Amino acid sequence: MTVVAGVDIGNSTTEIVLARAARGGVEVLASARGMTRGTKGSAESLTAAARLVLRTAASCSVRVDSACLAPAHPVRTACRAGGRAPAGTGPLRLLTRAATTAAGDAVAAGRPVTLDALRVRRHGSPADADRLDALVVVVPAGVAYDHAAGQINEARRAGADIVAVLVERDEAVLIANRLGDRLPVVDGVPPGELGASELVAVEARPHGRPLRRLADPYWVADTFGIPAASPYVRALTHELADSSYAVVALLADDDGRRGETPSTETGDWLRWSDGTIADLTGTVDRLRRSPPGRVSAVRWAGPRWDSVDDVYAVHLDAIARQARSRRGTVGVDQVITAVLDSGPLPVADPARVLAEALDAPVSLAGSEAAAGRAGALTTPGCPGDAVIADLGGGTIDVSAGDRRLVLAGAGEMLTTVTAKALAIPMGLADHAKRVPALHADSPHVVIDEKGGRAFLDAPLSGGAVGALCVEGPVGLLPFNRSLGLGEWRAWRMAAKAETIGRNVVRALDAFGVAEALPLLVVGGAAGDDEVLASIAECLPPGSTVGRGNVAGSLGHRYAVAYGLAQRGLECA
Repeated sequence: MTVVAGVDIGNSTTEIVLARAARGGVEVLASARGMTRGTKGSAESLTAAARLVLRTAASCSVRVDSACLAPAHPVRTACRAGGRAPAGTGPLRLLTRAATTAAGDAVAAGRPVTLDALRVRRHGSPADADRLDALVVVVPAGVAYDHAAGQINEARRAGADIVAVLVERDEAVLIANRLGDRLPVVDGVPPGELGASELVAVEARPHGRPLRRLADPYWVADTFGIPAASPYVRALTHELADSSYAVVALLADDDGRRGETPSTETGDWLRWSDGTIADLTGTVDRLRRSPPGRVSAVRWAGPRWDSVDDVYAVHLDAIARQARSRRGTVGVDQVITAVLDSGPLPVADPARVLAEALDAPVSLAGSEAAAGRAGALTTPGCPGDAVIADLGGGTIDVSAGDRRLVLAGAGEMLTTVTAKALAIPMGLADHAKRVPALHADSPHVVIDEKGGRAFLDAPLSGGAVGALCVEGPVGLLPFNRSLGLGEWRAWRMAAKAETIGRNVVRALDAFGVAEALPLLVVGGAAGDDEVLASIAECLPPGSTVGRGNVAGSLGHRYAVAYGLAQRGLECA
């Protein structure tokens, strides 16, 4: 009987299904997948797909009589990580909310003065201003810690009211241990960061305890002379929640950074389809609410505008807020952006190229979306009116009936979000995002997210003990030390809801779907149980969310390939 190959060349992976007609439907002979070589639809990708078909056919001792291929419309997706807009703290400038090291258990406010200026004043008797002013001494990187401590002690003996110390290098503890009195000492603050500050407040709390004063709007209001109800004070105290160290400066009136308006010549900008131009970091919420296709062009920190089909962005701070993450445990200062644009066809006649490689005729299906929907709906128990969400590496394809939308942002975006939030490599983030983590309690014992303990056959390395770990290709991979198991689960679920769940909702909004619906999820990311739960959380109450099982046996990855094989048999 005629054997047909359905060939689905995706942006990241290629899936194939070998099938033949059987009584009552289609008989699946074999399926296989591999990484897509080159650009989707290129001669390289087509040749690699043909090799995969021929190897699979040989393994089951059949000959492929024909093949069916979807139209090759490659899409380019790029995930960018950009700094978010600074918090609206007005004249209050948050210099740091964390430090490599810090010392002391106190808070103080005073006029900033460099160590060099302090030393000049100490050559004679202290000036009246120095006797009256509380001073915050700033130690630049070129000064040895023991010399800096000696100068500060000498100045205090001479009558200077030094209340805190800021250090450029990570030497806060070294300096604090050599001071005659216990002062708050925070490092990681270059002198140039102070600008024309007229007042600086410094607070340090030991053992990870939260700030008590700089996170209190009334203390901030009294210290800086700004009303406690001011939005600047609210923004500052929100930023400092759960921090243990902080340095806040009051900018002088003539400091150019106060009320600064961003220049349209720098930064990342969007051109919306209505003609308006907006700064990317200031329009993240609008992107979350907007259907695909509402942004027509982007400009990345330069003069050139690039046309795009869709843009989606996720604010790391929004994920942290949703997960109630402690400040300082995950990154919050970046916006991750996924951009989709359609590229030109790499090959004028992909069916001919594949036919030559297979030495068999190849037909071209009407659309990839139709094939994918047809394949997905072969899932047992799935209603015919179900909405299909195909989760790929770079895009999400959503179809309802004969309507289809392609959205930027999927598995690759989730990996980028995880990597930037945890400050880990992309490869490690790709493992960490997928499954529940383990905590290495000792070299021989790990604890899972439900509190269960397991004893390991081989001891872990010392570098893994005390860290969150995830199963990797060759054993447990440590990836974070600042989060607890519960905190990491909460963040991971929030990240999946923001990057994938709410992205799917954008398509449903464009379709006008606002009531409970049946949704079937296929594609690589459908294998993640947490992704399905995150999508369900974002849908209207009463919605049904399930994972595809194409033809009742192929699982969730082969919807398009099966639909193409089915189409090929109809044409044979």
